Amino acid sequence: VFAALLILGITAGVYRYRERQVMKAAQIEFLMCLLVGLFAIALGSIVIASTVTESSCILAIWLINLGYTIELVPLLVKIATINRLVRAARGHRRVWLNRNQLFHKVAVISLGVVIFLISWTILDPPTPQYFYELGQSSSDGPG
Repeated sequence: VFAALLILGITAGVYRYRERQVMKAAQIEFLMCLLVGLFAIALGSIVIASTVTESSCILAIWLINLGYTIELVPLLVKIATINRLVRAARGHRRVWLNRNQLFHKVAVISLGVVIFLISWTILDPPTPQYFYELGQSSSDGPG
């Protein structure tokens, strides 16, 4: 719960200071993707800690997997783009970047994860596993 509240606070701060140069340079859209992914992971951990049911198992798997996808894929796409820019600069070539193309790559990879999660949920739905522990009670004494 603390992580989810912290992420909401950071998101509010990013939104509040979105017009500052440092935020524009960090690309607000990618920051928001990262924060949405982190929030989904935090919600998934809350669901895992709650009462175990079939729907909570499915929800936790979806939230955590989609959360990591939404958090990490934009970061990897951005790093790959920076690498492409550096390689082009070494060869003294000009590179045209389109932000929509970057988001298109993120959407395609995220769609692949959603298709995987749908097929996983249909073909082999997660089921709750209960763990029981034997303990000693006052009537279990020796003799």
